[in-house]
Amino acid sequence: ALQGGRLRIYLAVTFGVITAAVGATLARGELNLHVDASGVPFHKWGVVLLIAAGVVTVLLTRSRLVAVCALGTVGAGVALIFVLYGAPDVAITQLMVDILVVAILALVLPRLPRFGKTTAPTARFRPASAVIAVAFGVVMAVLALGVASTGVDRQITEFYEARSVPEAYGRNIVNVILVDFRAFDTLGEIVVLGAAGLAAWALLTSMRREP
Repeated sequence: ALQGGRLRIYLAVTFGVITAAVGATLARGELNLHVDASGVPFHKWGVVLLIAAGVVTVLLTRSRLVAVCALGTVGAGVALIFVLYGAPDVAITQLMVDILVVAILALVLPRLPRFGKTTAPTARFRPASAVIAVAFGVVMAVLALGVASTGVDRQITEFYEARSVPEAYGRNIVNVILVDFRAFDTLGEIVVLGAAGLAAWALLTSMRREP
């Protein structure tokens, strides 16, 4: 029933299960949510509006290329949030990933074969997909607010702060964690991304050879 070969079904099942599992866990716990948006400056609301505009564009456009660019706008908005809250290194990574994704997809989309009449997606509204998307967003927002409302355990933070310079000889704690304390994990991620890139290149090359 699930393995029907349709990406939309796979995504719906994945996000539906995550929403149900996390939502049920949150409902059983005791969350002390504290939301106070009165002190948020105007320029930060501008970033929120930028992200919202990108999301609305994705929902309304019928062009895949426009949708990809709009998603890149959402990622740029997230990068701005990192900048505003003092994480410029993470913001640079986020922005570079978004630029690469938009550029690569813009190059790949014209090379993909056209949909057949039986496989072409329709632009009609899908209530089930909308319910899953909204529920997922609400659950993630509640989870983020719940985490932000609780106290921060600095045990792990203090561990890396104390050992970053004497053991890894680096003052940028984020970089030290990535390339020293969890170097094998980072290497594994690079291998996975490299393998995926080679597979995509091989597929596109084989498609170009066909008449």
